[in-house]
Amino acid sequence: MCGSAAEVRSLVISTMEEWATSKGDGSGPASVGTRMSEAVGAAVRGDAGDATSLALRDAYKRRSSDDRVPTPTDDDACLGAYLEVMGQSGVYGERLEIEALASLVRAPVHVYYMITPVQAAVGGSDGGNG
Repeated sequence: MCGSAAEVRSLVISTMEEWATSKGDGSGPASVGTRMSEAVGAAVRGDAGDATSLALRDAYKRRSSDDRVPTPTDDDACLGAYLEVMGQSGVYGERLEIEALASLVRAPVHVYYMITPVQAAVGGSDGGNG
């Protein structure tokens, strides 16, 4: 399919762009396009302080003609900002990007994570193991 993480990221972003423009016209998964529009707008309009959320709002401001908070009718500007930010190296995808990846590889993608207790470093600095 492709040879690098950058190529995968590019394909995922392209798939998301296609989904966003399909919203019920029969050319793609309309429910994904609609959910994507809602999720992107909420992310750009939100007030979260993490780096990705701040970057989303900055990207929207660069694409918008004014400084107001985006409304649900600003879908195109919100989507452009979202794809700009999520297309950058070092920005990790979320549910929408995972769905696009699954569509590209035509296979389900399962994400597992594990939280382990923090071990205190005692007598050394070997990853907290002494």
